[in-house]
Order: sequence, then structure tokens, then C-alpha cells
Amino acid sequence: MNVLDLLSSLRKANIQISLVDDKLKIKAPKGAVTPEIKQQLSEAKQDIIEFLREAATPSAGATVIPTVSRDQALPLSYTQEALWTLDRMNPGSIAYNLPMAFKFFGGLDVPLLERAIGMVLERHEALRLYVEETDEGNPIACFREPTSYGLPVHDLTIEAGADYLACV
Repeated sequence: MNVLDLLSSLRKANIQISLVDDKLKIKAPKGAVTPEIKQQLSEAKQDIIEFLREAATPSAGATVIPTVSRDQALPLSYTQEALWTLDRMNPGSIAYNLPMAFKFFGGLDVPLLERAIGMVLERHEALRLYVEETDEGNPIACFREPTSYGLPVHDLTIEAGADYLACV
């Protein structure tokens, strides 16, 4: 059994192995580490240490995504252009909208929620992307500057004992 297979079988048994200061640390439910597993770990100890050490080392071939200047027209990705084309064929379609509803219990801190949404919008430029067309009719990606976000709030609270009509 190779190291990867051994670690995989240990994980299935809910046995976690980590490398701390070049020593193996085992975290497992009581009785999970059988004498057979202890023997396998003992025989593969050095291989496991080397495997975990290598896994923790950043890859030399890791790529860094370069920053592209925003001073030039940016083309859309293939998927963005496909969605733009679909919108041009059927303007205003909601086919790609994913509506959701959230039910909150207790008080809602609206300013805090607005700040959280604003921080997500600020951090993720793709959420601020809009498409413009060049003079030739080609789509290009443009980005709005981050601004404060105003959450639309509709208070639908029904007071206890209130008299209201039920619609049938």
C-alpha cells in the first residue's frame, strides 16, 4: 500500500494525521487506531513524513495571475460573451437569475448587512462588471467603482392580534 492509499484509508476511518515539528501527530476516535494500523504507520512513518512535508511546500511551478491594466478595453471571457449574446437575443430575460429568499429570526442589523454586502462587492470586481459595446459593436468589460450599498428593506411585520384580511 502506498502512502496516499494509506492516508486515504485512515481518513475514511476518521483518523487524522498531521506533521508538527517533523513529528507525526495522530488524532483519532478512541479505539480507531488498531494494532494493525499502528504497524502500518510504523512501517511507513518516514514516507508519510516526506509526503506531508512535500505537500506543505509551495509548488515551484505555481502560477501567479497577473494584474491587467484597466486603461485599455478588456475583452469578455467566452462565457461572458455567450451570456451577453443571449441577452442581446432576448433582452431582459431572467433565465440566468437565481432568486433566493432568506428568513431571519430575531433582529436584523441592516447597516451591518449593508456593510458586509458592500465589502463583498468591493473585494470582488466581477460583481461590479458591466458590458459596453465598442463603436464596432464588440462587447468589452467595464467595472464600476465600489460604492456604498443600499439594501432595499421592506418591513412586513404583522403585529400580534392585528386585524387583517386573508386572501383566498
